[in-house]
Amino acid sequence: MINIKTKILTISSTIILNSYIFGATTFCSAPTFSEEFNSIILSSAWKKTDNVSFDISVSLFSSANISVSDGNAVLTLKKVATTDNNGVAYISSSGELVSAIEFSYGKYEFRIKSRGLDAVSESILLIWDGDDYDKHHEYMGFDLTATAYMSNFSTSPTLDGKYTTYHQLDTSGTKLSLKFHRYTIDYTPTSIVWYFDGEQIREEFSSSKTLPTKNMKIVFRNWLKKELQYNITAKDFPVETLIDSFEYTPIDVGGKSCKKIELETNITSITDENSSSLDENSTFITSSTTFTQLKTYINSLPENANYLIGFGTKISDLTIFNSAKVVWINIDGEWRAYSPYSIIRDTLIQNNIEIFSEIPQFTGFWIQK
Repeated sequence: MINIKTKILTISSTIILNSYIFGATTFCSAPTFSEEFNSIILSSAWKKTDNVSFDISVSLFSSANISVSDGNAVLTLKKVATTDNNGVAYISSSGELVSAIEFSYGKYEFRIKSRGLDAVSESILLIWDGDDYDKHHEYMGFDLTATAYMSNFSTSPTLDGKYTTYHQLDTSGTKLSLKFHRYTIDYTPTSIVWYFDGEQIREEFSSSKTLPTKNMKIVFRNWLKKELQYNITAKDFPVETLIDSFEYTPIDVGGKSCKKIELETNITSITDENSSSLDENSTFITSSTTFTQLKTYINSLPENANYLIGFGTKISDLTIFNSAKVVWINIDGEWRAYSPYSIIRDTLIQNNIEIFSEIPQFTGFWIQK
């Protein structure tokens, strides 16, 4: 029997739309990327954060706190004692969802429903960190508590904090948690503009000729910052932030700037652990792996996780997936799915997702257990 190991899908997607415009800004006529979280699982455009926290936080980010439900990405904050990889204790676990895609100048639109608690930071951010967040980062976005706060283009105080400023949004006493709201950021070479439900609420201009273009990642966060400073108790948990949609519309500079964004993925599969031709972080299906061995492997995968697997021949006997919740494949850019559960299949059909009856040869498939 072949000893098979697991490799969770890693996605390498970098889309850089660098624009340098001097003068009036014109956005493309339609978004080039949109996400409505209508699938049962997250698309490959997003990554969950695991085992990370901040100095001022009493929360530890955990991928287990990210889910998709009723057309929303759900970030859950739980009151639970936990520790990080170094044994440091935290009193709650929280959620952070980060885009696997990078964006540049353009219009960013989000539809969010927050919980609205002072001790909890629910954030929508555009972040560039140069892969070195501790030393330098630049960001803009919304921090949502009982009201909303906007932070402008900023740099780490260790380098240059002169751009850091906050502006409180007056919601006339209406709690943001009562309904979904639309938050918008126009990020251009000369200014950053914030909108709340379509109304402009703040604009910051560059002190230089242009703001430097950065490849920004989208970051959603829901985490407990300073529990002891605010009146928050166990009855307030769990705290859920709902993300209904995100759209990105770049600046129209002609050429390919308005072309719809297509994800590029590096797909890894499964392999014989004893293979000497691959390094320990690589996975590849071997021709000697039988259908029965593959089925045994799938059955052995732990629950509450997602896996990417590849197989060298066509799969037409879908009973191999009886231990899974949902299986996804991508054929010519179109997502198709299968589930052994009729209630899930009905939900897929209701969301206009085609149910596949077989998996073609040499096609990677995503399994949600």
